[in-house]
Amino acid sequence: MKKPLIAGALIIIVLLIAAAIWFSESRKSCATQHGDCGAVQLEENTAAHADGAEPAIEGLAPGKSPDHTSPDTDKDTSAIVPGEQGLVGARTISIPAGTSVASADEAQSLVDAQAQGLGLNVVTDSRDNYGNSYYQLTQRINGVPVYGANAVLEVIQGDAESIYGAWQDEADIDVTPTFTAEQALIQAAENMGGTAEVNVKLTREPELVIYVSTQKTHLAWHVTAFISPTTQEEVVIVDANEPQFLLRTTTRVH
Repeated sequence: MKKPLIAGALIIIVLLIAAAIWFSESRKSCATQHGDCGAVQLEENTAAHADGAEPAIEGLAPGKSPDHTSPDTDKDTSAIVPGEQGLVGARTISIPAGTSVASADEAQSLVDAQAQGLGLNVVTDSRDNYGNSYYQLTQRINGVPVYGANAVLEVIQGDAESIYGAWQDEADIDVTPTFTAEQALIQAAENMGGTAEVNVKLTREPELVIYVSTQKTHLAWHVTAFISPTTQEEVVIVDANEPQFLLRTTTRVH
């Protein structure tokens, strides 16, 4: 019984001696390269904190904390559309720092103060997962909606930052149409020439809109209709005072 025990003890002693030799050689190699192995990790962390920089966290950009919110990348822009035709898009009105907004009524009051005379109106609002709010705006001039005008009031952590989107500058426009939607459609079609009789069948209630082209601001009818001799249903915007097609497209292909 004694011989196996002695042999086992000798094997353990040999393994411990080998481990001690390996550790000693490793320390020598590390000291040769870095001077003090125990300080290597401390030096790396100290360098990471130099000039206020935060140590990197896996999966997170340098300088960002795990709960960092980025309004520039997280803002809800789904409501923003490019400027239609002559409507200028990508416009911004900056809000003075420290202006708090906590409701749609407060948002509307702020918009009225910062965008005087533009007729921007809060229609809906949304929130993201970081507590930021976005109030969607449309535009009306003399009570008539501006086609394609769409903006957002951005509120970050309770403080309003900017109004951005597409809208028309204040315009003095008479919103009384000369022609009904049906009359305007028929005359616009006849003005294009051709000998066939023009008939119009409206498929939804016409909406009076302000349409901004590259040439001027128009009072217009926004309609969906069949305009013979074509057989396709079309979405049309036609000038309500000087009948001409400002926008004309089919709703589906047959």
